[in-house]
Amino acid sequence: MHPRTPIRDAVVAAVARVPAFGGRSRATRLDPISVDEMPAATTLTIDEATDTDTTGLRRRDVRFQVTASIAAGTDPDRALDDLAEAIEVEIGADADLRRLCRTVILVETRFDFRNEDKHGQPLERPVARVGLIYRATYRTNAVGAAG
Repeated sequence: MHPRTPIRDAVVAAVARVPAFGGRSRATRLDPISVDEMPAATTLTIDEATDTDTTGLRRRDVRFQVTASIAAGTDPDRALDDLAEAIEVEIGADADLRRLCRTVILVETRFDFRNEDKHGQPLERPVARVGLIYRATYRTNAVGAAG
């Protein structure tokens, strides 16, 4: 197993503890989430940069995105802000992430609102999303075992 796999799994588990999601947190690149499943969160790996440090260990900076999706109501910005705050708290407090990573830092937040499907047809219920992009730093030895 690649060392970033348990990091992604720990993020999914941390986000699942946000009460509003009711455990609906998963690692996936598949879209969309059914409106009936919302609010829900998905996590995906964006990319990873590597460099060898002075000790010969490989420094790895993996970026991942946690996306919270909601069926937009009367105040989607407030709802997304509340979810983003809850996600930040859970990721910041997660013992597994602290054990697996040297640092986990929120580097960017993006917002999205969709009121049309991929064919340009109006959605019955618009969808609002917030994407939190994190950078996690960890180290491995030359063969990839976590260090």
